[in-house]
Amino acid sequence: MPTYVLEGGAHAMLPAQPLTVRIRGAQVQARARRTDGSDAAGVLNPGGGILVVPSLTDGIVVRVEPAAGADQFAPGSVLDISVAPESRAEIDPDQATVSGVDVSGLSGRDLLRMEPEGGRVRVTALGIRVDTPLPPLAAAVRDAARRLLRVEAVSDREAVGLQVVVDASASTRALAESGDVTAAMEVLLGLSRVISGDREFTALVGTTGHTPAPGEAVTLPGTVTDLIVDGALRTGFRPPAGAPSGAVQVVLSDAPVLTPAGSGTRRHGLLLAPRSTWPALQGRRTGHTIVPVTERIGAQAGGPGLADQLLHDENLLHTVTESLLRGILGNEPVDAMSGVAR
Repeated sequence: MPTYVLEGGAHAMLPAQPLTVRIRGAQVQARARRTDGSDAAGVLNPGGGILVVPSLTDGIVVRVEPAAGADQFAPGSVLDISVAPESRAEIDPDQATVSGVDVSGLSGRDLLRMEPEGGRVRVTALGIRVDTPLPPLAAAVRDAARRLLRVEAVSDREAVGLQVVVDASASTRALAESGDVTAAMEVLLGLSRVISGDREFTALVGTTGHTPAPGEAVTLPGTVTDLIVDGALRTGFRPPAGAPSGAVQVVLSDAPVLTPAGSGTRRHGLLLAPRSTWPALQGRRTGHTIVPVTERIGAQAGGPGLADQLLHDENLLHTVTESLLRGILGNEPVDAMSGVAR
């Protein structure tokens, strides 16, 4: 019998008989809700990730939340869902499946809609999108952004593309060689999964632009680093005044951006600087997010790079992610989504 593999918006028609929903991959609490948000009567929950739906007279939504005691799903929480008739008579019944739903950092998620239709049951995947797995730092930033905004991803109306303009002058080569440029690009990659939707995540290195194909954005951090390390030494850096329509320009550099953006262009700087230089940059914080990179001189020379610092310091990760969200989306959209009163 057929197995229907679903993603967001896709549906399958299953027999109108008792159906079992099974959710695997993490400790979860499954709920069946009516359209008004109340619990659906008659649906059985014999275990955390199992629902038995004896019959349907109205539509229900299958929702998953973290198991008791947890506010959000832990990093690496990836769910597989199946819906199949609860029948011992059929060895291989019709079923609908969804695989690879990453709920890391979320406090809950609607997974499926089930509704009677023409003597059968329509099962629809709700906004489910299976993405290419992210590197650990990008995944951590994505989860932090989800926690801050309280959404899996912003709506299409609020989504923005990211044009990353990378300073490829000689002073950034050491940051590329140490891995700090790759880490900074991974930070933006993780953020793009939450704020960019189907809009582009592109990079401009010197005069070389890169627009990765869908599903290949995970290669962009390494590509940018290779272009800097393998390229000719350059002096000076001036970002373009404008960005593509629907995109915010993020300038990745080791020094504050001094030239203004063009009219109608939103720009935010991601400034890579060792902590020893931060006091001198206090007056440049507006319009910039400052992140700590490897110390190059002095008693603290060497030390952990950007990736290690962010992955091992949750407060720093939160601060950097929030600063980028506010710089890219603006304070009002961030506060509206996070429920902050101003």
